[in-house]
Amino acid sequence: MNFLKENKFAAITITLLVILNIALLSVFALPKLMHDSRGKDYKPGSFMADKVGLNQTQMAQYFSLQETHREKMDDLQSQINTKRKELFDLLKIEGNHTELVDSITSQIGTLSAETEETTYKHFASIRAICTPEQLVKLDNILKEAMRKRGFREDNNPRQQRERRSPRSN
Repeated sequence: MNFLKENKFAAITITLLVILNIALLSVFALPKLMHDSRGKDYKPGSFMADKVGLNQTQMAQYFSLQETHREKMDDLQSQINTKRKELFDLLKIEGNHTELVDSITSQIGTLSAETEETTYKHFASIRAICTPEQLVKLDNILKEAMRKRGFREDNNPRQQRERRSPRSN
């Protein structure tokens, strides 16, 4: 113990190493503990199903809808990513590509519109399996999710931007 009192640098270094080891262990251990706490039957989308209070029949329908929706959205996102790559690959080629850029951006827009429509239809399908009491809960969850994504009911994009990032003078 006298050694640590006499050599403050060693004491500080050892303390720092202990703290770093604890932090490192928590980084690796906490995610595993958090994952295990959800249980082996946890599925993506369980949060909404639990909050809405779906029964077993509704849960089966919900997870079927969820799987179909995820497959469709993954496919659309893959197509959008391919088109974006095509678009930005044009930057590497000299020349005027206005018509090709217009065509690709139009295709991206069409695919983006399809993702919005697919999402709308997905939630309409979920609403169709809910009871009136569950619809109230579902609507609140969707409203909160949209609020977290920056959607405001006033729908003014400029005011939404200003709320998210106020300008400094």
